Amino acid sequence: MPEPIWIFTTANFTVRVDALPEEDWDLSWDETGDAKDGLESGRYLGFCARARVLDGEGAVLSEDYLGNCIYRSLEEFGSSHRDPDPLNRNSSIMRERRGGNAVICHYFPDMVRIACREARRTLRRHGCIPLRSSACITEQVTP
Repeated sequence: MPEPIWIFTTANFTVRVDALPEEDWDLSWDETGDAKDGLESGRYLGFCARARVLDGEGAVLSEDYLGNCIYRSLEEFGSSHRDPDPLNRNSSIMRERRGGNAVICHYFPDMVRIACREARRTLRRHGCIPLRSSACITEQVTP
């Protein structure tokens, strides 16, 4: 069962980011064994992240997935891009210290951005902007 990480609802759309069980772990990069130990002990939480945009009737307009996520909590995945320390997020202070091209990869906002972009493309392709009905979308999802 999906576990909600973040939900944003407007009058016509819902953007959801959920945690799904990870079914295909790849820990080949874990040379020290810390990730494996952390997952086994419960110190870390492992999941597959899914971002979706749904219309007002629950039809899926777009989805984006990221597997093999390992974080201390679901909240950390959904909020690390807003870390109070400017050196831990993409900020002018961080770039000044680490170089102008430095980028910290935060997957959560990127997944939301991709799902929203793809939903807009879906709506344009089906001629549904502005969307008042999901008549042109076939898959219905129970939130």
